[in-house]
Amino acid sequence: MALYKCRECGHEISDQAKYCPKCGKEFKQQYRSKKFGFGICLCIVGVLSIILALNIHYRGISEYDRTYGGDAYTGIQNSIVTVANNVEDLGNTLVSGMQIFITIVGSVLILTGGYFIMTRDK
Repeated sequence: MALYKCRECGHEISDQAKYCPKCGKEFKQQYRSKKFGFGICLCIVGVLSIILALNIHYRGISEYDRTYGGDAYTGIQNSIVTVANNVEDLGNTLVSGMQIFITIVGSVLILTGGYFIMTRDK
């Protein structure tokens, strides 16, 4: 149960009160807890972060996979292609890690927001 100030007289009252005990002002709507709004915001941010993670996942990353013939010059080219593929694999691993991290953060935000919504002062 939270305490708020009456808009008429400034006396502290419960968010459950229907009338101010000091001035008698009637409250048509009870005050909502700030936890509810905070919980909604956390859920929205969580959903947006999961959408971002799915966007990263489904964007698709192409591989640079090309090989050349068999002489010394093409051997150097093949080495360069191998290095480029290795760097790209590292990049793909980092992108996958970021996707997992963002998904976990989004899930935690949704769960925390749900907790705040469920435990708001009634």
